Amino acid sequence: MGNAATTRAKTRWFWTAVMVCLVIAWCTGCSVFGNDNQGLDEDDEAELTVLVPSEQSFMQQYGSAFQSEFPNVRLELIEMADGDLSNLILEHQPDVLLLGMNDYRELALDGRLAPLDTYIEQSEFDLAGIHRSVTELLTQAGGGTLYGLSPTVQSMALYMNQTLLEQLGIPLPEGEPTWDQLFLLAGQVAEQAEDGVYGYVHGEATLLEWLETFGKSYGLGFVDLEAGTMTLQSPEWTEVIRYWIAAFQNGWTAFPQIGGQIDASDAAQWFIQGQSAMMVADSSYAALLEQMPPAFEWNVLPFPIGGEGSIPLSVIEPNRIFSIWHETDQAEASWALIEYVNGSDWAAWISKTQPGLLLARPDQIVTEHAVEAFYDSADTSNLFVTEPIPIGFSLPFNELLVTEMQRAVNGEATAEQVQESLQRQGQLLLDAME
Repeated sequence: MGNAATTRAKTRWFWTAVMVCLVIAWCTGCSVFGNDNQGLDEDDEAELTVLVPSEQSFMQQYGSAFQSEFPNVRLELIEMADGDLSNLILEHQPDVLLLGMNDYRELALDGRLAPLDTYIEQSEFDLAGIHRSVTELLTQAGGGTLYGLSPTVQSMALYMNQTLLEQLGIPLPEGEPTWDQLFLLAGQVAEQAEDGVYGYVHGEATLLEWLETFGKSYGLGFVDLEAGTMTLQSPEWTEVIRYWIAAFQNGWTAFPQIGGQIDASDAAQWFIQGQSAMMVADSSYAALLEQMPPAFEWNVLPFPIGGEGSIPLSVIEPNRIFSIWHETDQAEASWALIEYVNGSDWAAWISKTQPGLLLARPDQIVTEHAVEAFYDSADTSNLFVTEPIPIGFSLPFNELLVTEMQRAVNGEATAEQVQESLQRQGQLLLDAME
């Protein structure tokens, strides 16, 4: 009896061990791509439904190049302009979505996007080649998990007319420039240069956008849309407004005129014609300067920081974010699309065919001028992305901002009075939107 019981026990343990080994082996082979763990082959057939902002621009920038690599993958493109995003998702059940930051954050935190970690690991995707600020920002927006990748980004930097500054004997700032240094230089240029030459012009279209950009360098936002409150009442904002007033009053910069509009093309022309020593603009302006070389030497410095001791701020923001819908039944093809458009081959191709794009893979950018300045200021410990401001608020607030700043420039109001008026009347505008 004893021997029989022992034999049965050994038998049970044997088969238990076998089953454990089988489970382990099966789990080890588990893959988001299926049991072969190979992903999509170039000859495989598949059909993807992709939500895109524009069918034409998607095909021009991504789709045609992807299908040249995967000719048997059919793309059904649904334009987001055709309806509400939630309704489009419900109706079409997409596999891949091209999202803005707000939609990406909302869908990721709601658990409606597929995490990319497993895809990246199993396909040995070169994530390290993507600038860390891009992946950090997308991971933070996803609550600590990466749910999407963006092949192109936006960023700003400070363009300098090196020839003009050298002719005036004004040394260029070294390292990370501050707004203090910028206004000091702008004042020196205004004093020493010919009439009609400004120290600084700004490439934003409205005074409100300029305010937003300026505040970014101090890590400041002027409105909390979620809380429905204005956030202009701080010593830091007082200093910002005081800087502005001095710059406008002393002629260091151009003041936006009727309706708060400053034509971005005018600002671009001022710089390219040598009528401004400095200008903050995005990377596309570098491509313009290379295509229309000015009669002076120019260079680019990182986006200005708030002041001495300030942490350099990341002003990099993703453009369209490629994400996988969490209920897709086309995981292999979905990841193949995202992997390709975020890979080195696509980046190298687009850099040659569409110069001026700022890529998430900086090492693939082809340009005569260095673009490090658009990335150097990025500090992943100090990411700052502002929420889009509703047009129902931005238009009247921009008019208010122009009126109040004009009062200050005319000597009719102090920085503190302008600040108080913007805070109070801006709050009334927010309250009216509820």
